Amino acid sequence: MSEFKGTPGPWRHYPDDNIIVSADGRLLDWVARSLHVTREQRDANARLVSAAPDLLGALIAITDQLERVGDTRPHKDGEFIEQARAAIAKALGEQP
Repeated sequence: MSEFKGTPGPWRHYPDDNIIVSADGRLLDWVARSLHVTREQRDANARLVSAAPDLLGALIAITDQLERVGDTRPHKDGEFIEQARAAIAKALGEQP
């Protein structure tokens, strides 16, 4: 599995300015206002985007640890290791 090649986290959302900024202060994204998205939805979307590096890092660490200790059995929510690896691959651009 590859490494994340994007801007390192943490990222921060500034809702008053509708922007997402990297740890070193670089503007990463401007959260556009839309007639089809409420402010609450826009802010929720921006919070999710700004948490992406942290979520990806945590998901990689958790799945790696579970695989190291051999806990890859299916759980009540299904094949979570496979789902996690698919999400990681998607984030790293390894999935079409």
